[in-house]
Amino acid sequence: TDEEFMVHGVIMMQTLFSGGSTVRALQVEKMRGVSTNSNIIPYTIDKNGIEVYPTMSLFRDK
Repeated sequence: TDEEFMVHGVIMMQTLFSGGSTVRALQVEKMRGVSTNSNIIPYTIDKNGIEVYPTMSLFRDK
């Protein structure tokens, strides 16, 4: 979109549902000046702000 040319980065944030569980996940679509990958990364939001867990799996195996 035209808006993507006006910003330094695009981060998609979403809530995913699977097997009765929910998890917040983000994906860095683009970031000017650095290479990115398409990994979907879990994160949490609490009173201290946003905490990102780049090495954690989205959903635990049962």
